[in-house]
Amino acid sequence: MLLINSESQQSLFEPTAQLNYDAAVFSNPANAENFPGSSKYAFAFTGTPSYAVYKKTDKLITDDYIHYDFYEYQENKSDIKWTILNDTASISNLLCQKAECDFGNRHWIAWFATSLPFSDGPYKFCGLPGLIIKISDSKNSYDFSLISIVEESVVVHKQQDVQPLKVSKAAFFKALNYYFNYPFESAQVGPNAVHFISGQDVMKKNVERLAGKINNWIENYRKGKENN
Repeated sequence: MLLINSESQQSLFEPTAQLNYDAAVFSNPANAENFPGSSKYAFAFTGTPSYAVYKKTDKLITDDYIHYDFYEYQENKSDIKWTILNDTASISNLLCQKAECDFGNRHWIAWFATSLPFSDGPYKFCGLPGLIIKISDSKNSYDFSLISIVEESVVVHKQQDVQPLKVSKAAFFKALNYYFNYPFESAQVGPNAVHFISGQDVMKKNVERLAGKINNWIENYRKGKENN
């Protein structure tokens, strides 16, 4: 779900389930950040993201987990370079215009509506002269489509007791690759290490099997062991 502050034009994109969980667990107002006059843009998409993306001024700030370790990294909004085309289409009863970009080792095709004056969209996508209504990569591995718009005040609950490890984007994906290439070894190191007293062979096969299923990341920086 995309939450946009209509006054500051700052936003948050996060899975709906995670937003609901945060609201249930962090109900103390002292642990909340208010988005007055926000609009909620609900997107249907393929895949189950675990990240939260904050768009603030000229920055993209991503919070994400690797195993149980909490990370944060920043990018510039200007890193997403669009080519706006003349093609138009009616999507969700809105007149939309086509744009394309290369981002995260994928080619993306977007449709945006200038009638919704928010330079924003799902995930990290932003920078067009209108809200992105639909965006997908050229292989259709990922597809985001607007399904509803709701205007209301929203309270966003954020964890206060867990501080993220702030790293570069390159360092985050290096750590992520290491985890997926060596999931069993990674689980046994770091501040949230898990040590197995027995059944190591069975557990190793299970974690390697599960990690192998998650091999089509939205940003396609996945590398094998030989290139890690």
